[in-house]
Amino acid sequence: MPTRMAGTIVEDNKTCAAVIGMYDDEKKTLVPLEGLWYPRHEEKVIGTVVEARLNTCSVDLYAPYKGIIIFKYADGDIANGDIVDATVKELDKTGTVVLSRPRVLRGGKLVFIKPSKIPRLLGKGNTMIKQISEGTMSSIEVGMNGAIWINGGDVDRATEAILKVEEEAHISGLTESIGSMWNIGNRMAEDIQLMIDGKRLDGRRPDELRNIAIKANVIKNAAGSAYIEWGNNKIIAAVYGPREALPKHTQNPERAVIKCRYTMATFSSSEEHGRAGMNRRAVEISKVTAEVFENVLLLEEFPGTEISLFIEVLQGDGGTRAAGITCASVALAASGIPMRDMPYAVSAGKVGDTVILDMNKIEDNYSDADVPVAINPRSGNVTLLQMDGELTKEEFKTAMSMIKNAGPKITEAQKSALRAPYEASESRYR
Repeated sequence: MPTRMAGTIVEDNKTCAAVIGMYDDEKKTLVPLEGLWYPRHEEKVIGTVVEARLNTCSVDLYAPYKGIIIFKYADGDIANGDIVDATVKELDKTGTVVLSRPRVLRGGKLVFIKPSKIPRLLGKGNTMIKQISEGTMSSIEVGMNGAIWINGGDVDRATEAILKVEEEAHISGLTESIGSMWNIGNRMAEDIQLMIDGKRLDGRRPDELRNIAIKANVIKNAAGSAYIEWGNNKIIAAVYGPREALPKHTQNPERAVIKCRYTMATFSSSEEHGRAGMNRRAVEISKVTAEVFENVLLLEEFPGTEISLFIEVLQGDGGTRAAGITCASVALAASGIPMRDMPYAVSAGKVGDTVILDMNKIEDNYSDADVPVAINPRSGNVTLLQMDGELTKEEFKTAMSMIKNAGPKITEAQKSALRAPYEASESRYR
């Protein structure tokens, strides 16, 4: 008789796998490597509260199922934006997951992996996750829906280990491989080599940009739009307006107002800012981006109106703030809204004793400083200057010199994107 087990079907008197997985000969079960999360009674999940009401609150479980907490099953206060872990009580007839025993998780960060890889992350008797927690001195909570909360200790190294488990879940000896990630005296970021023989891990020189490709007018219904691939970053920007500013109290009778919304798509990153909705980081980037363009758009030409600017990060790999501003400049120029200049933005930073230009994600995570800058190329005016970390006066001068020297290449990529549609149409009539 064929063996029946989860994740399989029986055809022609044979047991066949219905999903990609590994067969556990000891347990006689199929361990899936791909697949969706299905809520099961009493399993733990992690989500974000998106709407707290008088007696209930809705929870984003980062899955096709919506979660709901009924306060008779909860103790303590729960507010919008809180990250909670909770237990699945039931899946009701509407497809809503009813949660019980919620607990608010304060601080920390969220990491997301495929739910099918969670059993591999936990390991037999939770040995794998315990090893990561003890090796990084981090507190880690794991949701069966693929959401993992990390707090304290070496959070970056814990994240690295968790993502390594996801990527190598099918490889034997993974427990030993994870254990080798932290030896005594070699756990912290300063021990990670990001520069080898004067070159960075991706082969670039310290003052070298990643590849940049920009395309204008990618969204038909927008007044102007653009798409940028900057290294592994993939970002789209769209402009709507000028149109009547609503609600009316937001109107300025002397000039247009810019409303900018920067967001990262849920699937854009495995880290905490790669999830639906506006977090504090997104609000801050939206604000500084709007301020960059308030200095270059002729807003006085459109009193009482609003210009809506949307920047969506589809895939993030460090420097999304700068890449988004560069992409948005092209979208605004394509919209026909008059501009004094077309800003570009790029970041510089410091790895060890070396100042570098245009950091990718791993460099950003382990660098000693990060300096995103936006510049109007025609006037040379700096419209954005932020710094996270510390640089000496000479290091700061070096960083700014690298950023200004990169300007002509970035500006030419912007101009080429705006010329391309007209050059293409002109060639058709030759």
